[in-house]
Amino acid sequence: MEKVGVNQIKERVVDVIRELRGLTLLTKNDVHIERFIRKNGEYEITGVYECGGGLLSRGESGKFLIVLNRELELIKADITPTVEEL
Repeated sequence: MEKVGVNQIKERVVDVIRELRGLTLLTKNDVHIERFIRKNGEYEITGVYECGGGLLSRGESGKFLIVLNRELELIKADITPTVEEL
């Protein structure tokens, strides 16, 4: 089994938030991981995100709890927007 790096996990977190919230402009710089725990072969990641809006995409900020398995497949995602622009 190849070792999973923090960058791979952060990229996966960005992908999950982008897909589930429909934030096409979200990048790695918009996501800030506050806590990262590895237990029983799963990764539990919590943090905040802030994505600016544009002409073709809305902006949003919020917090998240994402759980991934060893293969970085999504097990659970709890994404809570705190400020949503219309």
